[in-house]
Amino acid sequence: MNTKGMVIKTTENIATVKVPRSSSCGGSCASCGMCGNNYVIVEAENSIGAKEGQVVTLVSKTFDILMIALITYLLPLIILLSLGIIFKTLSLWAVVASVLAFAGYFFIVKYINLRVKKPRIGQIL
Repeated sequence: MNTKGMVIKTTENIATVKVPRSSSCGGSCASCGMCGNNYVIVEAENSIGAKEGQVVTLVSKTFDILMIALITYLLPLIILLSLGIIFKTLSLWAVVASVLAFAGYFFIVKYINLRVKKPRIGQIL
């Protein structure tokens, strides 16, 4: 998956890139006013030495993007449904288990975030 963006900051081999939102969040939903901006900030590997202000092409694997989406949207749903099945009634144990499960979820997300490869800058335009 390739997308264009502008480098706004560089540190060592990492560039912070301002990328326009994709068409899936292109201003057509009712909650669009909540976003406040039409771009996202992404950290990318900067092995080609892009400088601040340059427009670049970001390259990332589709598998990595799908994995992030699954972890973000599907894993919390699985946790919630599993806890609902285990604790069929609302009790103190259910509340404690829910809090611990979601705390565990955030640790899992942090761990996977460290493992998933960042997009890389493929070309300076």
